[in-house]
Amino acid sequence: MAQAWADAVAFLDAYQNNRGEFALAGLPYTEMRSTLPLLIRDAQEGALRIMQIIADLKGFARPAQAAQPFCLNEAVRRALRLLAHLIQKHTDRFEVEPGESLARSARRMRSTLSKSSSIWSSMR
Repeated sequence: MAQAWADAVAFLDAYQNNRGEFALAGLPYTEMRSTLPLLIRDAQEGALRIMQIIADLKGFARPAQAAQPFCLNEAVRRALRLLAHLIQKHTDRFEVEPGESLARSARRMRSTLSKSSSIWSSMR
């Protein structure tokens, strides 16, 4: 889309030079010429964000095999990407400082989390 617009701009500029200002999709061409590249860029960035969210959701929907390493930092990064809108909406400041890599098997990680949860519950 960006390339198509870039190709069309030369022709549209020539048309404007010959005929003067004209409307394109209801907007003056000079306004469209400066606005459309930004809209195209925003649409491309949005599509990339959607693709990343879909990949993250697939990762959450299909838990790692027990024998595969599980990286807690990567799981936190994915969760933050999925929750980015809510975090921005409900906080003024939010920071995450990932610790050193804790690559473990998913089975070991579940066991550790389960034990931690039990200990936390008993402390209440």
